[in-house]
Formats: sequence, C-alpha cells, structure tokens
Amino acid sequence: MVRYSFLLAAIMMASSATAGECPAEAVPIQIIEGVGYDSFPNHDFILTLEDGTVKDVSHNGGRNNEFAFSAFKNANPHFSYFVKTVTKHVADRLGKENLCINNHDSRKRSLLQFVNWRLFIGREKLLTSVPSIDRIDNNLSGSCRVVSPWIDIVIGRSPVPWVRGVVRWNQRQLLADQAILDGASNVPPGVAKPLADRELYRVTFEYMDADIDHTPAAAKLKPLDVRVPADLLWLFRLAVQTTRWPFDTTAMNELDKSMAIVMEKGSKSYTALTMALIDRCLASEGENLHYSSILDAADLISLKQYKIDTPVR
Repeated sequence: MVRYSFLLAAIMMASSATAGECPAEAVPIQIIEGVGYDSFPNHDFILTLEDGTVKDVSHNGGRNNEFAFSAFKNANPHFSYFVKTVTKHVADRLGKENLCINNHDSRKRSLLQFVNWRLFIGREKLLTSVPSIDRIDNNLSGSCRVVSPWIDIVIGRSPVPWVRGVVRWNQRQLLADQAILDGASNVPPGVAKPLADRELYRVTFEYMDADIDHTPAAAKLKPLDVRVPADLLWLFRLAVQTTRWPFDTTAMNELDKSMAIVMEKGSKSYTALTMALIDRCLASEGENLHYSSILDAADLISLKQYKIDTPVR
C-alpha cells in the first residue's frame, strides 16, 4: 500500500511538472503582409516560431519563400515582438489547460494567422483576401470563441486540442482606439481597415485645406470631422504643421514619424489587450464573445494605461 502511494504521488508530481509547458514552437503560425505587392502570395506558407527565428531558409525556395519568412524574421521590431509574445502566450495558456498542440491531429486543425496591416496599403483589393474564421464550427465540445477588432479566436478541446485565430497587427486599429479614448464619437465599430493610397491623399488634402490653409472654399464645406475619419484626424493633429510650405509636401513623412511614435508607445498595450482576449476566451467555458470597440474591453485592461497621452513628442 505504501509502495502504491509513492507511485501515485510520483505520477501526480510528473503530471503537475509538465502542465504549462507546451512548446510555442509547435503552434503553427502564418504571416500575412498587407503590402502593395501582388507578386508575393506569402499567405500560403505555414511557419512556426522556430522557422521564423532560427532556420535560414531564404535561399531554399525562391523569392516567395524568402519574402514569407523575412516578413516575420526581418519585420519591424514591434510586429516581431507581437508575433512572438502572442504565440508564446497561447502556448503557455494551453499548457495550463492541458491542451497542448503536441500531435499531428492538433497541429492539422490549428493555425494562428498574423495579419500585418500598416496604416495605408497600395490597393483596396488586398483586403479581399483577409483570412476569416467564420466557417469554423463552434459547436464542438468545449470550444470558446472571441470575435473582436484585434483578434478572432476559437479554442477547442475535442476531439483533440486545437486553436484557430486571426490576429491583427493593425496600425489603424490602434489609432481608432486612441480616437475613441480621446472622446471621438464617430469611430465606426469593428475592425478598422487600412486606407488605400488615394483615400489617404484625399483626407490629407481635406485636412490641409481646412485646418492649415483655411481657404475660403473650405469654409463652405461640411465640418472637418465629417470629411476626415476621426482616427486620421487624431493622427494628423500629432504631426508637425507649418504654413511655410504646403502641408502635403511633408505630410507622408510627418505621418510616418507620428505613426512610428504611436506604435512605439502603444505596441505593448496593444499586445497585452490581445493576450487578455485569449485569456477571456479560455475562461468563458464555451461562450461566444463579441467586442466591437475599445470601450467594450474595459473589464480586460486598464483603458487609462492603454490611452496614449498627447502630445506624443
């Protein structure tokens, strides 16, 4: 009897030691770049953190493979941090729930698709190929689901552990969140979509005429907050402004600088919000959870800490 007790205790200790130790390198991930190049169909490549950070595959599969891997390996540090941190967090949380993606069937069902969206893109049609998890059956045993502007995720427990998610690194979403927290009431709910180049130029000229040049014709138009999206208006007013030369000649450069500052200040909070939504899914015991606005996430994170105080320079 004593020998049996020792054996049982040993088994229990071994089980507790392995809980929470799912390898992040086992979670399949996919990098989808929202850039203006049709010649790089990189969304067909499934990677892992090991592939993206250790293996040198740039010369193994031609130009497309090189771009697909460098999209993660050589991306801006904020996006790279986001991919690594979120993937590792998913693995850690699945480990705590004894849901490791550690067999062929689990990996076949699982995928985290990281969408890298800059503020503006070359062509509108690039948005038509954005991945979706709408077709996944959420009636499987023990599954949970979160739909939000930052991440859509489904986690299943049966017949094997699995996870599917569309995880958005979305510059414009961070701007929309900041505009809402700054008091804007006209920010559309849901996912903030990147702007096509021509739309960005249009709103830039709208802002230039109304807020800087103060042309007589601009006075006859609708209010600026009707003509320019609230999130872009929030960003424009961070940019250096001058009447010594036309605003549009330096607009793109100044917007890039302001956007870089915003991402620098907001990237960790944005990542923390994404992880909090993953935690909320696992704690929900099979619920379908929907978030439309940053205000809906007040029970997940501190909105005061998430808010970027202005001016940012």
